[in-house]
Order: sequence, then structure tokens, then C-alpha cells
Amino acid sequence: MRAKGAVLTLGLALLAGPLTAQPSGGDARLAHTIEAQALGLVEFAREREDLCFAEAELRLALEVLPGSTALGEALATVEREVARAEADSTLIRAFSSAHMRLLAAEQARVHEAISLALARAASEADDEARARYLQGILRCYPSEAANAFLDMEYFEPLRRWVPRADLAVLREGGDYHEGELLSPASVAALNSRHASWKDPWVFSDEVHELRTTVPLRQAKQLLVFLGAYRAFFLARFGDAWDLRTPSGKLPVIVTRTQAELQDQLRRAARERGVPTGGQERELGVAFYLHTGGTLDPCFATYEPKDTAGNVFTIPWDEPEQLELALAHELTHQIAFEYSKHAARRSRPVRYQYWAVEGIASFMCQHLYERGSFILRLERQLRWGERVAEPPFAYCKRTLASLPTLRAFVGRSRAQCLNAESYQMGATLAYFLLEGEDGKYRGRFVKLLQTVHRQFDTRDSFDKAFAGVEPDTLQAEWERFVAGLPLR
Repeated sequence: MRAKGAVLTLGLALLAGPLTAQPSGGDARLAHTIEAQALGLVEFAREREDLCFAEAELRLALEVLPGSTALGEALATVEREVARAEADSTLIRAFSSAHMRLLAAEQARVHEAISLALARAASEADDEARARYLQGILRCYPSEAANAFLDMEYFEPLRRWVPRADLAVLREGGDYHEGELLSPASVAALNSRHASWKDPWVFSDEVHELRTTVPLRQAKQLLVFLGAYRAFFLARFGDAWDLRTPSGKLPVIVTRTQAELQDQLRRAARERGVPTGGQERELGVAFYLHTGGTLDPCFATYEPKDTAGNVFTIPWDEPEQLELALAHELTHQIAFEYSKHAARRSRPVRYQYWAVEGIASFMCQHLYERGSFILRLERQLRWGERVAEPPFAYCKRTLASLPTLRAFVGRSRAQCLNAESYQMGATLAYFLLEGEDGKYRGRFVKLLQTVHRQFDTRDSFDKAFAGVEPDTLQAEWERFVAGLPLR
């Protein structure tokens, strides 16, 4: 039975990963403009022997036009020049301040020209192309000129472009609801009404349904994140993993307090006729209630526990702390729920459980920032008032004492439920997806599919990696971890 509350259905035109569509037809003019401007700037830098600058600009332009032959060929040329300069020890140069000012001025001119070209194209495009061009402005070529042309700005608290005329009200605490821009007082009244679980907010998009008592602005941030993360996950794995949208909405329940989190988990467990096993008392910040049924929920709270078990409050304006943990559980939810069309639901995952927690722990290392997911490679991560060591940093620091891959992938489910297994699992997932130029990606994704369909066996890993020498894999893994470019 649906909880009483306000219901908002949104169609999200979001780009969660790299821009993947090349302008075509009438948009060929846009492609020509971007290529001409970017290549001109690159040649300007090459003439002044600033190869690193030239390479960075080509990579930026290819974010917007990934299918551009001209940009791709230019990048290959510059990469060869960089390699020669590195071999000759002439890559690093002490450029003069005059050089830096000249290059910065030319870069500003070119970036504004590309930004305006994208803005003009966005003003004439259909919804799908418009979202793509606006994302190009936001991610790669932001400019005041583009904002002025569109008479819009990207408003970070709502994670969307808004008319400039609405900015003053939005900055004072007003918000959009049911097609109207509401005053701060009206928003406050609605927030008060929906602050109880007797009448929570109930927002939905094409797949997820969010139930929450947090303020309207935070609820909207969460709904955008749900859609963006889902698109990111499906784009990353959908080519090799048979993921199918479930029939019905996937519930996500976000609470203000730890007590509410525990209460909502107990309620959901009772509705599904499953025991919690006391898990609600052990919750940190988020949880996926995986049962043998369908449409199993995710939970998260703005009042989680830190690494010492102490409860703290996540500020409303720091959603990234909540989203880190929520992304972990969303990975579980999407991976299992989108696999249930072909799953064996009669028993839980028994073998290769490291892959279940590993892929979730890897995916949640991506920070959602201005429409994109960016992999974090920091040595430390703030969690409440404490500092935690992320998986990649942990594995690089402890590489010599980590178990061998053969021993690790043979661990039982119970042996995978500890901090070391989560850390090593996340880093191993990173290696198998992207290490060695991605040569193991297909094998690993097929293993993920097998495990999330719950057809795992003791030899699932050996079958997925048949023909791969264990010693070779171990050496490649150690080289990958040792070379992680942490910041």
C-alpha cells in the first residue's frame, strides 16, 4: 500500500558519464566549430612547445566530441610528441609568466567561443540533444557568455539549469513544486507537513521511488542522484551484463535520524515476512534489504554512525557523504533487482561474495559532481568528524601483506564481511575492470552477472578466468596497485 504523501514524477534527461553522442545533421556546424577552435588552440600551444597544455585541450574537446576523427588524430600526434619529449627529458619546461598569460588569454577566448556555440545549439535542439549540449557547457566549457545567451544558470543545490529570473527566490530557500516556483514560506510549510512518516514526501522517476521526510530541496537532490547513478551504472555494465528494468518502482527510503532508519527497516522486513537478524542495530548509514522477492528497498539516513560507531549528523549542504554510502547500496539494489529476471532466488549468494561487496565498494568511490561521476583517488576520506582510509589507498599501503588473489577469491561469504575484504574487493574490481587496458573486463562482468543471478559456485572465478595464469594475474594486480596515482 502506497504511503500517503505528495507524489512527483520526473523524467530525467541526465548524462551521468562521458558525452557519447556526436552532433549530426544540422549540428555538423557545431562539430566543425568545436574542432576548428580546439585545433587552433592546440596549434597555438604546440608552436610554443607547451605539449602538456595541447594534450589536455584535446582531451577536453574529445569529451564533447568523442567521435571526432580530426581531434583523435591530433591527440595521437601530440601523444607521440609528448613521448619523445619525455624520452629526451625536455617535456618539463620553465615557461615564462608572459607565456602563461598569453596562453591563458587564448584559452579563455577559445573556450568562450565553444561555450557559446554549444549554447546556441542547445537553444535550437530537441530535449535529448539540449541536455547533451548543456552538459558540455557545464562539464567542459562553462562561461558567463553562455549563461547570458541562454538566460539560465546551473543551480548546484537543485543540480539543474534554472532561469536567471528564479535565482533570487531559489537562493532564499524557495523551490519548484508541481510546476510552480514557491516562496520560501510556502516551502517551509510543505517541509513541516511532510516531516512525519505519517505523510512523507513520495517522489519518483522512471524506475525509483523515493520516500523521505527530509526537506524538499534535499529530496530533489536525492532523486536526481538516483536517476544519475542508475544511468551511470547501466551505461557502465549494460553492454556485457543482461540487466533488465524490473516491473514496478524500486523503493529508496531516506530518513533524518538513525532511530527512524531502524524503524523503517523493521517495518519493511515485517511487510516482506523476513527477519532483520538484528541488522537494524548494526546499521551505519545505508542498507539494501535483499530478499527472495522483488522490488527490495534501499535505506539511508542523514544521521549515520562513524567508524567508531558514534552517531553524527550529515549537514544538508554536504550530500556527498550520504551519497557515498547510498551508491554502495544502490549498486546492490540495481545489480540484484535488474538480474532477478534470470535469477535463482531459492538461496543467497554463497561463493564469490567478494565480488558482490567489491563492485559496490568500487562504484561508491565515484563522486557525483555537476552531472558527472568522478573516481576518487584520495589517500584520506572524511567521514563525520573522523578520517577514513579509502580502498585504493589502503591496498597500496598494505600491498605486501594482502592475501594472494587465489586465497582472496576463495574466501567464504562470512570471511568477506570485514573491512579488509571490502577494501581489497573494491580495488580488485577496479583492476579487473580497468587494469591492463581493460583486458579482463568482459570476464569480470560475466562473473558479476553469474553471482548476482545467484548461480555462483566454488569454481565460478576459475570458469570466468579460464586460461589466465594465476601467477600472471597476481603480478599484474600487484603492478596495478603499486602504480595507483593517489592524491
